[in-house]
Amino acid sequence: MIDAAGTILEADELFSATLRQKASMVGTNALQITAPGDRDRCARLIAQIIADHQPIKTRKRLIRADGSNLWVQNSLTFIGTPDDPRIAIQVEDSQPPSGWVPPDELLRVARLVFESRRERARTFGSELFTDHAWDLLLSAYISEAEGSVVSIARLHAWAGISLTTGSRWIRALAGEGLLEYEDGGSSALVTTPFRLTSSALHKFESYLSLLYERGANGQEVEVS
Repeated sequence: MIDAAGTILEADELFSATLRQKASMVGTNALQITAPGDRDRCARLIAQIIADHQPIKTRKRLIRADGSNLWVQNSLTFIGTPDDPRIAIQVEDSQPPSGWVPPDELLRVARLVFESRRERARTFGSELFTDHAWDLLLSAYISEAEGSVVSIARLHAWAGISLTTGSRWIRALAGEGLLEYEDGGSSALVTTPFRLTSSALHKFESYLSLLYERGANGQEVEVS
């Protein structure tokens, strides 16, 4: 059971065991253990059921304590009062959708794409090829998959993108709805963590899954 903010109020031992947690999940926000790409949709569903009290079924990914993803089928039922809304959630194991690729494999492909670009620059020279927007998006995906955050300052050391160029591109990508960050001014932006939006994360998962499937089937794969 969760409250309107998503905080877990009750959870049985089986739920903790399913997520490979040693301690009780009570007090944890349900969105924190939801895969980043599914959080926005789940937040909207919580708001929807509180507004209309109609039961909802949804499929989403939970994050286990070891970082792995678990697909579950959730049945949400409104059980509180207008002044004290509560939502009962029945969690069932579910098979992942057709074509789903495990997160560790997607991360491996993303690292290959990122490093292939570094190797290309070392071999042919960085003056010939520039695609800073793509490097920003790749670094954001890899960092989130590794459980860390990335800033322009870190990316400067990691990929050699200048602070000025990185700042310009992060604003452009944010304007396109692909990246998000907290705007604290030009100087603060250099050290402010940025991340993919939910929409961009889904696009990356689809793109990397396609590369993975082509490689697994022996097809030609373009990684640049």
